[in-house]
Amino acid sequence: QMLANLPHCVFDASGPLRQYSNTARLGGFFASMAQLSAVGALAGGATALASQAAVQLHQKADPEFEPSVPVADVGRSSAGLGAFSAVNANTRYQLLGGMERYLFGHSNFMWTYMGLSLLARGAFARVGELSRPWWQGLSQETAASHVAHAKKLKRVRRKVNKSGTASSTLPGAAAHQQAAAAAAAAAAAVAAPLGDSSSSSLDGAAAAEQQQQQLG
Repeated sequence: QMLANLPHCVFDASGPLRQYSNTARLGGFFASMAQLSAVGALAGGATALASQAAVQLHQKADPEFEPSVPVADVGRSSAGLGAFSAVNANTRYQLLGGMERYLFGHSNFMWTYMGLSLLARGAFARVGELSRPWWQGLSQETAASHVAHAKKLKRVRRKVNKSGTASSTLPGAAAHQQAAAAAAAAAAAVAAPLGDSSSSSLDGAAAAEQQQQQLG
């Protein structure tokens, strides 16, 4: 009954059925902190357990597997996300509620209210996401083994590309040389009969001249 009389947002307007005092608003702020902290602690512990289980299953299939980013500890992830939800997320929620109440009461058009509210929600979510990994103890740096493996892959790819280009140029040159040799052989084969016929015609002309001289 006491929690039901507290506002979810400290900037909620008082109505004819509910009158919120400053004490009630302060109590609502801490009540929201406790609720969000419990939800965040459960979510942080569940995600850490699921990540560890996924890594163990992968390592059973491949014993040499290592995650690119270290998995956070269950206690750190649970406590960190709980504190993040209580402090960071609850503060952003309260500020967003106050801003929306102000816009709803002072905006002349519904589209301005909805547009500004959407932009504010996106900006607040982005701001919260920047610090969430630190609260949960999540490392944002790639493991050293994966960095070394990536460098090795780059070197191997470069060597394969060079050898591939060299091997691709060598068969082309060899094929060109073979084609040139075949063309030369064909030309020689064509020229040989022509040379024989020309020499035989010269011999016949010489024999005919000798016969004319004997007759004369």
